Amino acid sequence: MHNQPDVGTLLSAIADYGMTIIPADGIAIIKRTAGGFQPVVIREVYEPDIVGVEQVVELVAAEGGFQHVHRVDDLSQDRRWGKLPLPGSLRTWRSFLMVASERQTQTNAPVTFVWWSRRTSAFADQTDIAVLFARAAGLAIHIVDTRDNLVQAVLARHRAGVAQGILMSRLGCSRDQAIAMLKHRSQCTNRKLRIIADEVIQIGDLKPAPTKVERDRLR
Repeated sequence: MHNQPDVGTLLSAIADYGMTIIPADGIAIIKRTAGGFQPVVIREVYEPDIVGVEQVVELVAAEGGFQHVHRVDDLSQDRRWGKLPLPGSLRTWRSFLMVASERQTQTNAPVTFVWWSRRTSAFADQTDIAVLFARAAGLAIHIVDTRDNLVQAVLARHRAGVAQGILMSRLGCSRDQAIAMLKHRSQCTNRKLRIIADEVIQIGDLKPAPTKVERDRLR
């Protein structure tokens, strides 16, 4: 399992393959974040203009464009494009193709792929293969994402168990009392239980010292 790619490595490989299977001047993989939609991988034949691509993403996101297939064959005829304060590198774009993967990830939104070209109608015959590519890539991302989250959950459970054992030995308490103290410290400090557990493992004790509420749990 450890030899398999993580999501970041997989996204990078998918972007490279996406540029091969669909000839384009650039490709971006878009994911939903807390602040909206964000390009997480950008590949371009020329020097990538990350800020410019992010501007395009914001425009399309405002119109709900990441929910379906969207193709523009001639950007010079698109009024919205002409009004954008874009840098010179993006003014050379003439067409682009955008396809959502239709597969939910841990961010609760499908990954979206955007290809662009300096030629008009560059993707007129590529829509179907782009849809198939996005569907297969979305499935692969979903599988790796789910596996990684499962591994993290198992590791967190193991660390919590180790921290319980340390507290039981240090404070002479029961297993239930130890986990209750970990949960209470997590809640009152607004930090995840796994972080509290990691601190106990590193320090060998609950620091700072147990609160009165936590000490009362030992009685």
